[in-house]
Amino acid sequence: TLVIIMLAGCGIQTTNTPVKLSTSDTLISAHRGATLAAPPNSLEAVKMAIVHNYDAVEVDPRVNKDGEIYLMHDETVDATTNGTGKVSDLTSTELDQLLLKTDGYPEYENKNVRVPKFKQVASLLKETNLVLNVDGSKIDLTNPVNAKKVVDILKENNLFERTFFALNTEREREAFSKMYPGAHMSFIYNSKNGLQNEINAANKYKNTFITIHSNQATDENISLLKKNNAYYQVYRVDTIEKARRLKSLGANILETEEFYPNQLE
Repeated sequence: TLVIIMLAGCGIQTTNTPVKLSTSDTLISAHRGATLAAPPNSLEAVKMAIVHNYDAVEVDPRVNKDGEIYLMHDETVDATTNGTGKVSDLTSTELDQLLLKTDGYPEYENKNVRVPKFKQVASLLKETNLVLNVDGSKIDLTNPVNAKKVVDILKENNLFERTFFALNTEREREAFSKMYPGAHMSFIYNSKNGLQNEINAANKYKNTFITIHSNQATDENISLLKKNNAYYQVYRVDTIEKARRLKSLGANILETEEFYPNQLE
């Protein structure tokens, strides 16, 4: 078991977390890349996350008809590209021809922004220190073929040790952790289960932590997380005020689409 002693904003914590996630500072994660600067889930958005000094980036991998992994939030390409259809029904040739919509991004208005492959993103992040959050709700990581493709790409680019996989069901976590015992995982807190029960569920595995919505990051819940020495991520942090409060309370990761890290300085 990987046990790390880390200093958080409000004291010493003992937690099972990836070395690359363990820091005395709150990490700021770019949801779908730096979407303030470039279209979501584009290679350009990941590049901008690097440029704007985010500490982490979240992406949405999906498997296409040919078994190749691309980034796309929705099941279909309709909302974000000039094409139509499900990612799973489109070949690599078809996906490679699509253009991402650049409405609201003047800098990219006259540029061809393509749907990126997961391996392109991994290659881009290889020479950085960014943590990668792989959203497992868009790809079946209980499928050994899918899981191996993702993990092989990460390992080829020296990213596996600084990647965590968002796996929100017990079945997914159980299956994936059996295949890859060293994998780092997170899951969204379900208030119906109660926070203490969710913390206990996370503690069943190595290197697993809870992701909690910013609206649920109450003083009471954060106090309970601290009491359990629990590492945690807060997602949908939509204002600077929320971010500053959570950072002052020692939150480990803040995921956002609404601000750049330097705005918290």
